[in-house]
Amino acid sequence: MKDQLVALYNGEKTVDEVYDSIVPSFNTRSLKRARYAKMRIHLPEESRRLNLFLRALFGMPIPLFIARFIMRKTLKSKIQSHVDDHLGFSYHDLDQLLKYSRGTTVSIDTDEAQIRIKIR
Repeated sequence: MKDQLVALYNGEKTVDEVYDSIVPSFNTRSLKRARYAKMRIHLPEESRRLNLFLRALFGMPIPLFIARFIMRKTLKSKIQSHVDDHLGFSYHDLDQLLKYSRGTTVSIDTDEAQIRIKIR
């Protein structure tokens, strides 16, 4: 580093060349957009038929544009007041989190239900 500063002082190198050699370059990655959400719901205390129905209902991946559309139209006013008051971010931030959450897995295990959501 001292050699580079001396070269800068003597006029052998420019400020940009010295800066690029001293500061490491960071590899920036663009965020990948999520396309589908896959859900699996198991209710251990309920009947086998209900669990089979839930498995068939959520067997196919759900496109996220449909999930976001439903969230935007039906839950916007309810989510907006709850999220702003308790978590400190807006509905738009929640929408962006869902949009760019590719590779996320959410597991909820309780006594009543076992829910797994994979976002791809």
